[in-house]
Amino acid sequence: MRSLKAILSAVLCISVMFLLAAGAAAEEPEQGWSLEEGVLCITGQGEMDFSRPFPWEDRKEEIQSLRVDDGITAIQAEALKDCTALTSVTLPKGLRYIHDSAFENCAALNWVTLPEGLVGIGEKAFSGCTGLSEVTIPPGVTSIGASAFRGCAGLTTVVIPDGVTGIGKQIHVVIQLVQQVIF
Repeated sequence: MRSLKAILSAVLCISVMFLLAAGAAAEEPEQGWSLEEGVLCITGQGEMDFSRPFPWEDRKEEIQSLRVDDGITAIQAEALKDCTALTSVTLPKGLRYIHDSAFENCAALNWVTLPEGLVGIGEKAFSGCTGLSEVTIPPGVTSIGASAFRGCAGLTTVVIPDGVTGIGKQIHVVIQLVQQVIF
């Protein structure tokens, strides 16, 4: 009888451990990525949270376009930094934040539409993106980090909504360089 109790107790403990592990996995949805024909696709839920070095680190020179699926709410810091062949970015409506240096030094980047749900742009997020010519900050953005657009030599038009309450250092330098600033 004692051995039966011990066996049942062990089975119960193991079952509880599996249930807890399954619950933890459910709380942290998996994120994925693929790179085919120059298009990097990011899938999953929540803020991007890939370990470093990024899984695509050795293939940066192949990345020409980024597509982030619905469900991703933030672009991870330095996620595409130094992707020199990146020309276009497609972001989901539910994206809330672009973290520091996310697209820094993506010199070929010439097209990005910032989604309406965006609330913040981190420091150096687009710094060194010399191919950008126009940026329209959506109305929901309340903060733009320091040097977010520093070194964007091709920038000719910047549209900044009234709701932006925090603008970091160096944005005035960018504003002086562009031909048209719309508030």
